[in-house]
Amino acid sequence: MLWAGGTQGPVAVPGAYKARVTAGAWSETQPFNVRLDPRIKYTTADLQRQFDLLVQIRDRLSAANDAVTRIREVRSQIDAVVGHARGQAGARDIAARADSLKTELAAIEEEIYQVKNQSGEDPLNFPIRLNNRISGLASVVGSADAPPTDQSVAVFSQLSALLQAQLDRLKTVIDTDLPAFNTFVKSKDLPAVIVK
Repeated sequence: MLWAGGTQGPVAVPGAYKARVTAGAWSETQPFNVRLDPRIKYTTADLQRQFDLLVQIRDRLSAANDAVTRIREVRSQIDAVVGHARGQAGARDIAARADSLKTELAAIEEEIYQVKNQSGEDPLNFPIRLNNRISGLASVVGSADAPPTDQSVAVFSQLSALLQAQLDRLKTVIDTDLPAFNTFVKSKDLPAVIVK
């Protein structure tokens, strides 16, 4: 759920484009032009700067949301391993290691995404997180036919760095902690957690 922003993409910059429609073996391409609104005082180059920043913002928002999806997939598999271990020797050790790993993953997820939101009004009680802040920035940058402000660029840099810190933490868990967990559960003849 996004409180501060949306999921709309950037608006195309004025210029020449082609659209292709394909159905089965049939395909047709038509050229078209996107023209600059004559009421706009900014140049195509200014709007290109806006478009470029919006694409960067979109990519970072995708990275944030992909990380949350990945975390949830890994946690689900960890839960499955713990379920398979029930009643076996070493089940407590597996559960303890799983809880430790899930705690690390949850801490990362909670920095990227507000996990307590259940309704549209919950952001009033629980602050928005990185994915929502990035989406909100996209709404601000895309709110006018104008180049991005220096402040918007600075906020993007800051949010991007904060997100990267969480993505780096996730990479460490996936590359270091998860293989150690997998080695342990494989020694107990249990299936490993597979990261896609």
